[in-house]
Formats: sequence, structure tokens, C-alpha cells
Amino acid sequence: MKGHAKDITCAACSFSLKLVATSGADGHILVWNYGLGLLEGLCKGHSQDLTHLQFLDPYPLLLSTDILGNVCIWGMPNQKCPPEHRFKCLLRFKNILLHNVYSVVLHACWFPGGDSGEGDLPDLIVTGDESGQLKVRSLQKFVESKKIIAVAEAPMPTLTELRLRRRGVTNIPLPPAPKPHESFSDMRRGPGADLSDGDNEMPILYNWHAHESVKQLHAIRSKRELISTGFDHLVRIWSLDGTLLGTLRQGNTLFEEWLFVANTEAKIEAINDEATEVMYNLGLGPPP
Repeated sequence: MKGHAKDITCAACSFSLKLVATSGADGHILVWNYGLGLLEGLCKGHSQDLTHLQFLDPYPLLLSTDILGNVCIWGMPNQKCPPEHRFKCLLRFKNILLHNVYSVVLHACWFPGGDSGEGDLPDLIVTGDESGQLKVRSLQKFVESKKIIAVAEAPMPTLTELRLRRRGVTNIPLPPAPKPHESFSDMRRGPGADLSDGDNEMPILYNWHAHESVKQLHAIRSKRELISTGFDHLVRIWSLDGTLLGTLRQGNTLFEEWLFVANTEAKIEAINDEATEVMYNLGLGPPP
């Protein structure tokens, strides 16, 4: 199966949509159905290397970033996503460091909202850039304005269902790699291809300097906390309001107060509850 014309630099997986997205130096984002093993479609608009991909489960949305400082959100194929939004750029903005100065987003992580028992939690995206800044943005306004509906995770189809679905289905043809002069402005990229005010569409709730340059982010969703790594050889844990909870580092350095508490009992309880629900759905146990 043919894929990218150049090196692949990023990949992401959505369990809700049963999709895998890949991107590379050719500027294309290819979206694959991993259940069928077929190419579903492609998102065109980036003209340079991409730095990160992130599905925003349970919404049929994909976030992408590139080396020109673009941050984009794309509609994905699903019954909850209008046909005119599928594989189209719904929002594009620059990650602004200073006035007319952009910083490349190197990584991002996603905190889906929902009912926590203590009230509704907002949908949050955290980005980390080459300047070392972490920005916590709310997705709520964007989701409501575009009337995006969350998607429930569906079970994997059986092998028989997969064989039936594959009959007569072929991969879509791959387009040529974008030319260097092509951009979002001169290519048909959908309703959000024009450069938008990201701070208005996705307001910044918190913003702080975390590293010399951010390398990777990891969401601790159960606690709504964040792990960041940087090119300064540091690993740090943060609350989403920017409070430093602890630092891991090499060498002889001054001790810092460690505020992160691993709630292992709650984690074990959550795993047991999930296992009980699975057993009940299979008819092998009592209701949860």
C-alpha cells in the first residue's frame, strides 16, 4: 500500500474513530482506517514538515502543527461530522510568541472534558513550543460554534464484517506532494483555511515558561495534570494552571519541593470498575 512520498514524521491514533493519521515531509496528512486497512482520505494544506498530530477524541477532530508555526484543526470522517467538514481545515492560526513573531509547536496533549462528579470539566488542549512556553487552550467555544458532536467509541468489527466491508473497496489515489509555493491561502482547504485569531477561537486559559524548549508532553488525565520534557534535560510535572508539582533532573542540583501525589488506590479502583463493566457486557459477571 503506497503512502507518503517523503519521510513520515508524525502519527496519531483514534480509538473512537478507528483511524490512524500519518504525516511527513511531503506536507500531507493521510488518514487510514485501521480496521479495514484502507486509506480513508487526506488533509491538504501544510506545505512544510509537520511536527505533531493529535486526535481530539471523542470529537471527530484532528489537530496538526508544522514548522511554520501553523496550528490546524481538521474534520474527520464520521456520521457526527458534516460531509462538508470531512478532511477539511476547520480552524488555522499561528502560535504567537510576540507581536508578529511565531513559535513552532513541537508537541501537544489533550484533556477531554466531561462530568467529573464535581461539575463539568472543559475540553483543553495544551501545546508546547520551541520557545519553552506551555499554553492551555479551551476547545469549548470552537466545538459549540461548529456544532461538533462527540463520538462514542464503537467496538472493533469482526473479521467477517471486515471482509464484507472490504469487498469492492479500494484505496483513494494519492495526490502529488505540494509544491513549495502552495499554502492554505491558495489551496481549497475548507471553511477554516484562512488565518484566524487563535486566541479568540480557542482562548488561552494559562500560559507559562516551562523549559528552554519543549520536547514532549504527556497528559495525566485522571488527575488533570501534565508531564513535560525539554531540551534542557528536565522532566517536570505541572497542574493545568501552571503550578510546578515536581522536577526530575540529572546531576547534583538543589532539592525542590515535590507536590505530585500518585493516587494509586483511585487508579486501581478505576481499572477494576472498567473490568467489571467489560465482564458484564460479555455476560460473564454482575452489573457494575
